Amino acid sequence: MMAKKISALSTRDQFEEKLAHIVEIGAERTAEEWMQDIEQEYGRVPLVFKRMGERPEVLISTCCTRARLPRQARSTRSTWS
Repeated sequence: MMAKKISALSTRDQFEEKLAHIVEIGAERTAEEWMQDIEQEYGRVPLVFKRMGERPEVLISTCCTRARLPRQARSTRSTWS
């Protein structure tokens, strides 16, 4: 699981760090980690994330455009299944 950390890094540095982590462990494992993080924080995973999780490249590309992964889940509460 990706550890949450408070950082003084710039947004660009954080983005590059996130990309390096994805390359290091692979798309499938990254998607699994992110799904677990969402489930741990919210108790379950919204349907839209479950569907995107079936295609890790979709989940990753969508979530990498967000500042913080779990924050995105907050905006999709109407899609919980």
